Amino acid sequence: MGDQESLENLMKRYVGGEATAFDALYARTSRRVFSYQMMMTGDRTRAEDLCQTTFLKLHRARGGWIDGSPVMPWLMAIARNVFLDNARKRRRARVKVTASGDLPDQVDQKSLRGPTTGLRDAIDRAINALPPRQREAFILTRHSSLSPRQAAQVLGISETAVKLRVFRAHQALRAALGAYQTN
Repeated sequence: MGDQESLENLMKRYVGGEATAFDALYARTSRRVFSYQMMMTGDRTRAEDLCQTTFLKLHRARGGWIDGSPVMPWLMAIARNVFLDNARKRRRARVKVTASGDLPDQVDQKSLRGPTTGLRDAIDRAINALPPRQREAFILTRHSSLSPRQAAQVLGISETAVKLRVFRAHQALRAALGAYQTN
């Protein structure tokens, strides 16, 4: 809770015009935002771009932050909207490329890494294979460290729905990673 209060104080100072408060806020939260974007996209360069866009949008929307409200759910909602906007744009761009018959300029980042091996890669593949709603709830609660209540605020669903999605994600991950479990 002290962490949350500190973020709230930083945000309050930033909204009040203290530029140094943004630097501290960025230092404290950027890793979680980047981790979320990386888990959602699977592409480091794209995740970095989306992370920067998230903080640009935070800057533009700082006047809309309600004093006393938790910062992380608000920031993660911005990050989620940035991801969703980008995904929509990419889908539209893909349709245009397909319709014109041109080859895409993008390279699959995973294909550049070569064959994937080991537990870390198996975990990444299992998380990426989750249905999008389960994956997002799992990432928000496990990687972005939001409570189920905060994740529910970000996703615009009930806390019970978040818990159910995370439970189902855990079940799917256990099944997918069964070969790595020790007896």
